[in-house]
Amino acid sequence: MEVLTRILAAGALLAATGCSFLRDPTPVEATGEQPSVHAVLVTGSDSVKLLLQRVGPPHRGSGQPVSARPITGAEVTLETGSQGVRLAESPSARCVAVSLGAANPSEAQGCYAALLPGGVRPGAAYSLRIRLPGGGTIEGQATALTALRLESHPAGTRIFVGKRTYSGNDESTHVPLRLRGAEGAPGAAVEFVPRVVYSRGQALTQFYCSVEYPRGFVFPRDPQGDLSLRLFGVTCTPRTPNGTPPDPQFRVDSVRATLRVVAFDSVYTRYVAIQEEQAVSQREATAGVTGAIGLFAAAARAESEVVLIPK
Repeated sequence: MEVLTRILAAGALLAATGCSFLRDPTPVEATGEQPSVHAVLVTGSDSVKLLLQRVGPPHRGSGQPVSARPITGAEVTLETGSQGVRLAESPSARCVAVSLGAANPSEAQGCYAALLPGGVRPGAAYSLRIRLPGGGTIEGQATALTALRLESHPAGTRIFVGKRTYSGNDESTHVPLRLRGAEGAPGAAVEFVPRVVYSRGQALTQFYCSVEYPRGFVFPRDPQGDLSLRLFGVTCTPRTPNGTPPDPQFRVDSVRATLRVVAFDSVYTRYVAIQEEQAVSQREATAGVTGAIGLFAAAARAESEVVLIPK
């Protein structure tokens, strides 16, 4: 189980867990403090993470959608069948990319984490139970997705990337993704993570690189489970010491990147749709849990190493 947050900055989802699709906890206009939980079961993950906070109206002048403070001293358990684990408070765990009340990911408070023996098992039903200090119980149910397979892009697949133009001639690249598995997951998010840039026969690992595509968006899957997206270009520059100018002969010949796809269950995709509608009621700001606002859902991840080649 991992917390997946809206990707407002590149590399936010999956920085700590290898999965980077994330979404902020629910930004509601609460009339008083109430508990908020945010957690997503990722099939195959060997760890459990959960964000638990109390949220309320924003402090005047804070610039935040809500105020948030961690809930400490809670008893958090996750059970499946006869097995169960208890999550311990883990201040150093990177639960979310952009948390309520924390601008820096490392400062996100209210994280509970544990290792999960055997990992998140495909198709297994999980029960979440949280006993809050001072009284109150939060419960949730989620069924882990089956494994996700990315069949259209085996390792080493070359993708020729066009570029966005403003002259009326669209040279962007249409990339169809054939996905299998993760049945019952109506949507998926996509991420490209550059690893190595090749320029004039040299491999560079210190660089700034941007792959242009729709970010922080859950694409709908078609009846076969597939989806498609467009790439609008890939731009890279070498990282040079002490601000020295890069080699004027530098050019991007190709980029080795990780193509990562995360499929989400209907609970998560419904939650996303609700947030895009800017719903503010407690009922609308809750998916998969009772006794709190927030989210308890399931996801599955697949990835492959591909080569991006600018046209």
